[in-house]
Amino acid sequence: MDKTEHQEKEPIKKVSHVKKQTVAAKYTREEVFHASSSFGVSRELMFGALRLIDKDEFTKSEVEKAIKTFKTRKVNAQ
Repeated sequence: MDKTEHQEKEPIKKVSHVKKQTVAAKYTREEVFHASSSFGVSRELMFGALRLIDKDEFTKSEVEKAIKTFKTRKVNAQ
């Protein structure tokens, strides 16, 4: 008999969950500022929102979060 007939086959392992890492696109401050209408906000609001982030490049989710934070922040009355 052949050697392969006597060897036990290894069980096939099922992979139930595979995580794929995706790299989010990054945009410069200028690109985001000029695309303010794509986010449904004015350039003035976008300018204020981007001032909250101390970076030069942003992902879409970072910009959306900054806009939300800027819109809901409390204003100090003097």
